[in-house]
Amino acid sequence: MQTKPFFAAVLALLPPVQAFKFTGPDPSVDLDFSKKISITWTGDVGKDISHKFDLEWYSEPDKFNTIGAEITHNVADVFLSDGQYQLKFSENTKDMLRPFADELATDKLFSFRAIFKDGDKDTTYYSQNYTVVGLD
Repeated sequence: MQTKPFFAAVLALLPPVQAFKFTGPDPSVDLDFSKKISITWTGDVGKDISHKFDLEWYSEPDKFNTIGAEITHNVADVFLSDGQYQLKFSENTKDMLRPFADELATDKLFSFRAIFKDGDKDTTYYSQNYTVVGLD
């Protein structure tokens, strides 16, 4: 009995699993920190990983500075099935990034991360990079 053709046929019948992917905001549009921002996503991470995740922002505005923070630390839970998260950046976040306003407005140096925790192992997905305005 040839098992290769059999397994190939069975695999072809299974629906494809789409990996987690950030779908918004649109990276061709500046992130305006003076407005509410909608972070959206689609896809899956598989059944063996918790569908609850931490959402973070991250920026490397120059070669000497790396800045980031967990967005959802004061939120009960964010789940894969939520599909979106509405974010209004705090004054503290704006104050941290304001010294780099020119760099952030010119180059795509800002991104989001979704971190799925599975025991001691973390799986991280990265958004596209964005330019930032509205820090004044």
